[in-house]
Amino acid sequence: MKKSDKIQDYLIILFIFLRNELQYHENRDITLTRWKDLCYQKVNEIGNNLSVDSAVYICKHAEFIATGKKGSIDSGKMSEYRREMLFNILTQAKSLGKIR
Repeated sequence: MKKSDKIQDYLIILFIFLRNELQYHENRDITLTRWKDLCYQKVNEIGNNLSVDSAVYICKHAEFIATGKKGSIDSGKMSEYRREMLFNILTQAKSLGKIR
């Protein structure tokens, strides 16, 4: 599998996340918005950070979009964002019976 194929798979998963968040938080169907799909464009808005931080940045940015939060992402809070994401993932997995 090429890197671009993996990125496309991630974008599909991220789009599903956005669709579900929009439905949950605003009770809106994503097909009725300007969101049709996601595409990949390499950007580096947070400087020379670890690639892990870049992924955290992208996920946090997607969360802001999906939930309608205003503001900017603080690059100094990447560890906090990472812990928050892990907590949310584990909480969701537990609620779905994937972990005990």
